[in-house]
Amino acid sequence: MNDLSENLSPVHASSKKRVLSQTRMQKSLIRSLNLAQQELKINIIYVYHRHIHMSTSVYSIRIDDRIRMMMDEMSDVNWQGEIKQTVEMMVREKNKKRLLSEAQELWKHQKPNAIGAAEMIREDRDA
Repeated sequence: MNDLSENLSPVHASSKKRVLSQTRMQKSLIRSLNLAQQELKINIIYVYHRHIHMSTSVYSIRIDDRIRMMMDEMSDVNWQGEIKQTVEMMVREKNKKRLLSEAQELWKHQKPNAIGAAEMIREDRDA
């Protein structure tokens, strides 16, 4: 079969190059996000398994006296640990949503290609 670029006018070939360039940028962005996610997982696992003491800061909140009295009555609950775990989970979830939102925003501005992903993958693999 003839190479697709041989049948294209210079304008179409330029468009194909632009689409290929955008696709490579998308792939690079996805790879970067995946590597960052894997690195974050590795760092978290390393911290949990090595029990490394990380620097911390204090964040104070005010709660109603009645709630505080009920908390004091529940001596079997480690409130510091429970609150810390809840805050960490919430921060991680909010961060994931923020990253996903940013990725979706970047994805919105991508132009669909006429060639198709499978054909582009074959071209990259055969090159």
